[in-house]
Amino acid sequence: MPEPQAAVEHELAFFELDAARTEYPHRLSSGQRRRLLRPCALLVLDEPEQRLDPVMRVALAARLRSLATAGTALLVATHDPVFLATVADFVLLVADGRVIPASVAQGAAAIARG
Repeated sequence: MPEPQAAVEHELAFFELDAARTEYPHRLSSGQRRRLLRPCALLVLDEPEQRLDPVMRVALAARLRSLATAGTALLVATHDPVFLATVADFVLLVADGRVIPASVAQGAAAIARG
């Protein structure tokens, strides 16, 4: 297990937040705040890709995929079919008050259709 300070340095560098290291959380932009993840067994995220630039969106999707592969359970609400296809293993569509199990491809297609 890495030393705590080394882990913090690694995360700040990954999320390009080195310059914001001394800022109070309320002074960070919403996009900067969304970049921060805490280690846990379950992450529940509501549109975590929103307000992120395209490069950070891809980086966040890769990070979430890595967390899922390592055993973290993710529950993610998204309207982005590409993000969904990268992160999801299983999909539940919510439509007309119903929850419908679907494949990742079906979920991405449903999002694309609107």
